[in-house]
Amino acid sequence: MEQPTYLELMAERDWLRSRVRELEEENTRLKERLGEKKQEDVKVRPNKPTAMQTLTAQEKIGLFRSLFKGRENVYARRWYSKTTGKAGYQPVCSNEWNPKRRTRT
Repeated sequence: MEQPTYLELMAERDWLRSRVRELEEENTRLKERLGEKKQEDVKVRPNKPTAMQTLTAQEKIGLFRSLFKGRENVYARRWYSKTTGKAGYQPVCSNEWNPKRRTRT
């Protein structure tokens, strides 16, 4: 398959740009027929502050912990493999090394 020349590519680019302009004009005409407003005519209302924006950091933490309540003795431990260079997290239990609490499977 033969590659197009620079002039052919430039001609195709110009044709595509003119086609995009035609489609944008057609899109505008169709929106006008439907009675839609132009994007620049639509006024954007400022965002009202939400409850999260008015809470302190401690209140946000308390809310998060109340929504995602779980076991207090289980947490994530970060691991890193020197051989593969991978890292991640794994769940561990705070009584992991307590022989009385450990169960054998």
